[in-house]
Amino acid sequence: MFEQSQFRFGFRVVGGRTEECKLTDFASAFAGHLHNDDRADNGKEVYLSSFLFSDDFREYLKTHGTTKGFTGPTWSSWLWFDIDREDDIDAAVSDARRLVKFLCERWQINADVLLIFFSGSKGFHVGLPTALWDPQPAAIFHSYAKHFATCLASLAEVEIDNGVYDRVRLFRAPNSRHQK
Repeated sequence: MFEQSQFRFGFRVVGGRTEECKLTDFASAFAGHLHNDDRADNGKEVYLSSFLFSDDFREYLKTHGTTKGFTGPTWSSWLWFDIDREDDIDAAVSDARRLVKFLCERWQINADVLLIFFSGSKGFHVGLPTALWDPQPAAIFHSYAKHFATCLASLAEVEIDNGVYDRVRLFRAPNSRHQK
């Protein structure tokens, strides 16, 4: 069994999605983006990993030079929902509000417990803290996250992008600049 505290690594990409993935202390990088720290490069296009990794990922990235093919365990302190509505930001706002209302009622929490931010183009990201149910790291954590998020979004009658649950998926960093 894995300990959540072992999952402290993520990866970060500055510039386009094809730029080099660099290992990072996820908590520090994420906090830097949330708080608009100058070191976060928020004026640039920046991505972070959707999930967190342990030492085996660090070794994999060092050995292979890429995240592709990594099959080890993952974890996250957030369950992410990606709401995108092509050419209809009002629909994205409405759906994000509906999802937030549903999550707050379902978990009996205030909206300030959630992390909500504009994705930079056509929608919003909503983060639900996983501390509410305390899931454990696993090799298929990302699959569980996808299934759980899809079920919750369906109950809220909100369509989400299911592509953000790949094990080594890039996810736009909060407050970073969108390429458009």
